[in-house]
Amino acid sequence: MAHQVVKHNMDGTLQTITRNADADLQAEFDKLISNFSHDVGASMRAISDIPRWILQDVEDAGIELPDEILANLQMLIRQSSRFVQLTQDFATYSRVGREQVITFIDPAKVLEEVLSGFDIGSKCLITNNVSPCQIWISKHDLATLFESIVSNAFKHNDRSKAALTINSSEMDGFVTIEFSDDGPGIREDMQGKIFEMMKTLKSKDQVEGSGLGLAICKKICKIYEGKIWLKSSPPNRGTTFGLVFPIRSEQNSTETI
Repeated sequence: MAHQVVKHNMDGTLQTITRNADADLQAEFDKLISNFSHDVGASMRAISDIPRWILQDVEDAGIELPDEILANLQMLIRQSSRFVQLTQDFATYSRVGREQVITFIDPAKVLEEVLSGFDIGSKCLITNNVSPCQIWISKHDLATLFESIVSNAFKHNDRSKAALTINSSEMDGFVTIEFSDDGPGIREDMQGKIFEMMKTLKSKDQVEGSGLGLAICKKICKIYEGKIWLKSSPPNRGTTFGLVFPIRSEQNSTETI
């Protein structure tokens, strides 16, 4: 929703400024979430450390705690750690497209950097066939997008050695980057829901994560005029996530947002 604001200039003249009210409210909300996540996250990190210190002190003292108390302390560690992760992901969500530098970036190079940071060892096989091009985006947001898609491919894979193939193609001024895994696939009734906030494929007791990863991916794609889609057809194995962005040709330009 757009509205107009009349500004009184120093010389006494009036200037009419058109603003997007929804965008202003969203920016205020994102800033609030970012501040909240930082403050609450710091407190929760301290809380999650306390049971660890207790367990360490008990072990150092040679004291054997009853199983029920051990289970309660371990549950406290798990739940508080999950809350810390949730606050971190909310902060990431709020910062998408905000307080960053956007520029012309080759996604192939960013993807290589992201993949080099994964400690995959012999547990998974990654085939990267992404070709160079240029898109207009924040490097931080693009890396966050790639990290989420790649980590999901292995987090939800039920095989001892998972496989992920990454391909790219260009058509009509757009680049499509596809991430295809050999996991169990995603049920049709969940394929639209997993891009919503706080949604996970499995119970939060069964898998680590806040349920914000794909919501963050969706927001990143929307901010930079891109799209995200998935293709999966259980009982056939495998899921493909596709990212689509407009290709840019300008050079040596940056913008702070």
